[in-house]
Amino acid sequence: MRQITRRIGAAVMAAGVCLVGVQSDGSIIFDEQFNYADGGLNGVGGWAGNTGVNVVGGVASHPGVDGDINLSITGQNSGVVYLAMSAQQGNDAPADGSFGGLGLFEGGGEKFLIGKTWGVTDEWSVAGPGVPQTLSGVDSSTGAMQTVLTKIDIDGGLVEMWVLDNGETGPSGAADASAVLSFGFDELRLRGGNGGETNFQFDWIRVATSAEEAVTGVPEPASLGLLCLGGLAILGRRK
Repeated sequence: MRQITRRIGAAVMAAGVCLVGVQSDGSIIFDEQFNYADGGLNGVGGWAGNTGVNVVGGVASHPGVDGDINLSITGQNSGVVYLAMSAQQGNDAPADGSFGGLGLFEGGGEKFLIGKTWGVTDEWSVAGPGVPQTLSGVDSSTGAMQTVLTKIDIDGGLVEMWVLDNGETGPSGAADASAVLSFGFDELRLRGGNGGETNFQFDWIRVATSAEEAVTGVPEPASLGLLCLGGLAILGRRK
């Protein structure tokens, strides 16, 4: 009887370990919701730079006047990561040198821009230093927030971007825009320039190791369920 009791107790303890093990595996790397009091973003939540960037109702707005506002994040320098954001271009802008969107930097050096890139019409596009910009054909100034998902394959040297339809939690079909470029990044910048011709608003920005996590903000469970079941089976066979 005592031996059976010990076996039951061990099984209960193992089950408890299993329950703990299926919690979040920590694969959401960065999550910015801009849930700050209305006012300037500079000096809030680690953001620093352009004093004209404001938060109103949980949305960060870059006025398009030259100057970035920056935030350091955990450095990404290998593997595949996904960056998603809910954002919009707030005005129609000419196809000149105006630009705006989300910039990725590493060590203070510019690596990539997702948004309205330099000298193009109002459409989502991607570009990096020395790499021709790629246009998506999707309007970036619709008057509504859009979910933009970017897959960054650092080792493979490929960046792909999708403008998702409502309800989509990941890419479907070919990317709307892509670029052959390998880079890491450790800093995000809300960007806008060339005399205030292009302004952008950001509802949220997220970096994760899977597309769905980047879009939804819900971590996937750790893949320990089979190990737990195997452990319980072993306990059941012990005498």
